[in-house]
Amino acid sequence: MADPSTNRDVSPAGSVKGPVSLLVWDEDTEPPTWDGPIILWRSFRRTQDESVFSLPELVDKQAEELQREFLAFVYQIGETRIRGKSIIDHLELRTGLSYWWMTLIAQKDVYANSPYIYDVIKLFAFEDLARSYNCSPVRLCSRKQELALVLRAWCQDEGRHFEWSRPDRKDNDRSFLGKVYKTLPSIARALFSFLKFTSIRLSSRESGQTTERLARSDVAIFDVFTHLHAHGLSAGIFGSGYWSNLVTLLNDSKITVNWLHWYYQHPAVPNLHTATTLASGFNKASDHQYHQIIDSRISLRLAAKVAIDFFRLNRAVLSMEGVEQVFRPQNSRLNFWEFFKNDWLDSFRSPKAIVSLFHLSILEAKIKNAPHQKLGLYIQENQPWEMALVHLWRTYGHGLLVGVAHTTVPFWDLRYAFDPRTFEIRNNGLPIPDFVALNGPSAISNFEKSGYPTGRYHEVEALRYLYLRDLRRNVAHEGSNESRALRVLVLGDLIPEYTNTQISFLEYCVAIPGVKLDLVFKPHPASANVYRKLGLPNFRISTRHISEELSVCDVVFVGSATSAAADAYQIGVPVISVNDGNRINFSPLYGTPGVEFVHSPDDLARALSNIDINQKRQHGAFFTLDETMPRWKSLVFDALYSK
Repeated sequence: MADPSTNRDVSPAGSVKGPVSLLVWDEDTEPPTWDGPIILWRSFRRTQDESVFSLPELVDKQAEELQREFLAFVYQIGETRIRGKSIIDHLELRTGLSYWWMTLIAQKDVYANSPYIYDVIKLFAFEDLARSYNCSPVRLCSRKQELALVLRAWCQDEGRHFEWSRPDRKDNDRSFLGKVYKTLPSIARALFSFLKFTSIRLSSRESGQTTERLARSDVAIFDVFTHLHAHGLSAGIFGSGYWSNLVTLLNDSKITVNWLHWYYQHPAVPNLHTATTLASGFNKASDHQYHQIIDSRISLRLAAKVAIDFFRLNRAVLSMEGVEQVFRPQNSRLNFWEFFKNDWLDSFRSPKAIVSLFHLSILEAKIKNAPHQKLGLYIQENQPWEMALVHLWRTYGHGLLVGVAHTTVPFWDLRYAFDPRTFEIRNNGLPIPDFVALNGPSAISNFEKSGYPTGRYHEVEALRYLYLRDLRRNVAHEGSNESRALRVLVLGDLIPEYTNTQISFLEYCVAIPGVKLDLVFKPHPASANVYRKLGLPNFRISTRHISEELSVCDVVFVGSATSAAADAYQIGVPVISVNDGNRINFSPLYGTPGVEFVHSPDDLARALSNIDINQKRQHGAFFTLDETMPRWKSLVFDALYSK
């Protein structure tokens, strides 16, 4: 049999003749004995049996090709013509701005909003593999109804029999009210969101705690009102994890800046009133910095405009008959509509759609009436509001606009990746800034691989990570691995499921006789809770800055998405990361030599036992670190002062 790690066209062995039954196993347990090939949907192989295949393994080995296939498919969806117009053009909401770029499908957020994308990518690999066998029946063991419906339709087109075994669904932890809310029609949830968003912001109109119009300045900076420095909050002085030393540079240079923050609820800013109060305090502490919560208050006229946009948008969607057939890739018999259906509907009729439309109208009012800004900066994650910002910034004639990739750019963060043909779309094309500011070699490499236009991204210092420049490991390397417990820094994730997987792996390891672990858990800053009861001895939760923990740990253990893995790698701390096949490997260190990716608790136990506490490791080259910030100075001063 051809090696599937080197060739997408897997040919059956010569001994396989005639129909055989194929089992697709989507469970955490080991598959049963089977008389034909077995395809593991969510786990890696633990056997050398050539009739057993792992789709997570194939995805990892064929990552670049599968990424290109998926991006081409998304491009195909947007460009598909219905009634003489492309979907992109059907969704034109402002002249030259298509709402398509603000949809969940175009955003491609496999980490948070659209984890099903991993299943779609697996199906690309599955189709090539399954066609190598004349398999009938194809038997699926899975709880996923969408997967069953897609495979059933594929089998019908291929002339194969399909069987589905569906284990009992696991109960989730959603509250009763949450379950009731989820059962409401999307249009009802959208209406509720509209009324809630409007009522809160109309009631705050008399507070007078923020400035409605932009101040006369040369620079406007857009971000989300989070990652605020704790010491700054108590002192009433603005400090930002997003922008760190850039705030000081702008202040010291006496450059007047409009800071435009989107409200985001988190422990440090629990409500909108707190956010506006903090912004008002920041304004009193500086003569050159003007802060406002951009969505703190709205007018009835603006709310009416959002309602009109909502109905216009949904009228356009209803006119696109037969859209279900658009979700079939070229040269494939797979139809992915069942996976994309909820994202398609939620993009137009859900609370997400309402918020996106509010963001569009709020930005429109701000930017249209703003004094000319020579330079605009915004944190870039390719969120819907960013697409609106880029379009409106250009429409109203402001200066240089720079998207700042403020954190890591993982290979599988598809929000940053596009089919190259996307950049050739002229009418209603993808809104992109003048260039993207990238914070180091890793981000630049992934942009190059993604096909982003050369010359539209530049290297700058990694503002969020400058603290790593002089950080050194201070581990006391006394004795050997046997003489003391291994100091493991466990970095939690924003999404509870990722963190729970880490904890379950560790619970297995500490149950092994002779294993000595000193565990320190550092929660994600925006998700500070531990999500279930922990059965771990020698365990403490850290409230210290991550730099203090990194300097004294032996190894860092992260989930498959935590960006802080790159912090550890940069200063030479060994990194062990989960890659269990349940979720896409979203690690910023994906494909990085020297990083240990573990597929199971057994793998983790082996990896921990192999850590040498006396081994000295060199700093990595992940981020660009220079506290004097020559690249940032060049960017800002050239935009403001060059002719």
